[in-house]
Amino acid sequence: MVVLRKAIGSFDITKEYDKLRGTKVLYVQSPSDKLFDIALSPGYVSDMRAAGVDITYVELPSNKGHMASHADAALWAPILGAFLKRLS
Repeated sequence: MVVLRKAIGSFDITKEYDKLRGTKVLYVQSPSDKLFDIALSPGYVSDMRAAGVDITYVELPSNKGHMASHADAALWAPILGAFLKRLS
């Protein structure tokens, strides 16, 4: 976990979005997430789109914070299903 935390703290893909050109990305964010500031999300999404990334952005209405993606999985399961269909 210490190594993973160090890697997360030193890795920044924001300067390398061009490497994701043509990639389909599903970006799910919860407003209650205290680890990843949702206020930054629109900028990330805009930058990825400008770099040619096919991004789908979803705000998950949950009060479960960083755990929302699995604690409230049923809320975004249909979105995930639709996204996965686009991949095939």
